[in-house]
Amino acid sequence: PFPKNIRLPRARSSRASPLPSLLFWENAGHMVDAALEFVVDVDGLSLYGLSHGLELVQKLLERADHAANAKAPRPEDQVILGRKEELLDAQSGIRRAMGGLLDKPSLTKRERPLAAAFLQAQLTKAQQDARASKAVERLQELLKKVGDAAPVPDSREVRNVEASIKQMEAEWKEVAPLHEKWQAGRDSFKT
Repeated sequence: PFPKNIRLPRARSSRASPLPSLLFWENAGHMVDAALEFVVDVDGLSLYGLSHGLELVQKLLERADHAANAKAPRPEDQVILGRKEELLDAQSGIRRAMGGLLDKPSLTKRERPLAAAFLQAQLTKAQQDARASKAVERLQELLKKVGDAAPVPDSREVRNVEASIKQMEAEWKEVAPLHEKWQAGRDSFKT
């Protein structure tokens, strides 16, 4: 805590202080690094993990596009813009890996809608190009395969995590009223 006689300067802009901005600027590079790590380990990821990685990369690419069009982009967006080529390569690598998994689909009930949405987005892009008639046919074939494939059961790890989540939710349901009273100041714990 700060001594009472020291006052912190008020910010003149919409940002609270330059420190959080600087910290986020450093984190922007870490965010890009985390997104690029997905490309290194795509062989070990399920469609669910790849979909999450693709979403992260796409959000970073949107920020890079915004920074490219802005008159005065924020420093953290400039960091992302500087690594846009790497992000584009990562995006194509993740898409290739997702396409490889969809050749012989063995999807869980969670992955099936993600696969259908991914293929539908790719199909929409391919339909805009008149020269991509073979790609459109291939994507429609993959979409049909995904729709026809029977869902596979979740792995043991996923089932164990879901069971522990249910158990924790049940425990929280018992403790939540006491916690709410404590937060409101109507109850105190005896030590």
